[in-house]
Amino acid sequence: MSLHVKIVLLFVIVSISSCKGRLEKHGEAFAELIKNDEGVFRGLNIGDSQDVVQEAEGIAPSESGDNLLSYEGKTGETGNYNIKYGFESDKLYEILVEAEFDKLEEGQKMLVGFREYFNEKYGPYEKEGGYLVWNIANGSNNQPVTIEMVDESEFADFKQWSLSIYLHKPVSENPVSQPAL
Repeated sequence: MSLHVKIVLLFVIVSISSCKGRLEKHGEAFAELIKNDEGVFRGLNIGDSQDVVQEAEGIAPSESGDNLLSYEGKTGETGNYNIKYGFESDKLYEILVEAEFDKLEEGQKMLVGFREYFNEKYGPYEKEGGYLVWNIANGSNNQPVTIEMVDESEFADFKQWSLSIYLHKPVSENPVSQPAL
């Protein structure tokens, strides 16, 4: 093996190890769910095609349609997740993630992991009505994207939280006025 090939191989191994370490510092279950730190979630960006999403997931969806791909799985010791990818005009428009854990501490650790990860990557969140919100520029076109995360455990006997990532469409500056009643 030539020296050049050995150097390239060593660089790839170090890169993969450092990426994995950056994700695992937020917890193993978090690292399993986020998969990698490319894109906004699991290596994906808003605007990607269904083919790109299916390739990134690497398994058959549990549900699919023209405008939806859904994946279910397990994470950590007691966690289950459901990821729904919504499409508009054949482009990824939104990502909805729900996760629940039988062990409260495991679910809390993942929630904290996501919060810390997004704070590191996009800056501090804003709090809006119980949601943690990050407004970011995503993808090659710097599209405005909103990430919302909420802890839903108060409504359940186990640790449950959800994450929404979607293309932010600004409200028109000249709204249509409604007739007075």
